[in-house]
Amino acid sequence: MGLKTNFTDEELTEIYEVFMENYEEGAPEDVRKSYSRIHNASDEYLSALQDNMFRQGFRFGYRYRTIKSEEKSLQSSSN
Repeated sequence: MGLKTNFTDEELTEIYEVFMENYEEGAPEDVRKSYSRIHNASDEYLSALQDNMFRQGFRFGYRYRTIKSEEKSLQSSSN
């Protein structure tokens, strides 16, 4: 008799739960350190992205306001 190779989702869920409750040892130190590096890199990336978007938005708003002010000034002087 050979080993079973096809499992239902329910069987796999039960096996997973038994593993997590009884046998899971936690990640080794090198995995935890790698996770920390990835987490820190993600935070740094998101901070840089937010900073860039703020600066672009600010510059857009400032330029837009300047253009609109100039348009109003030209309209007022032509009246």
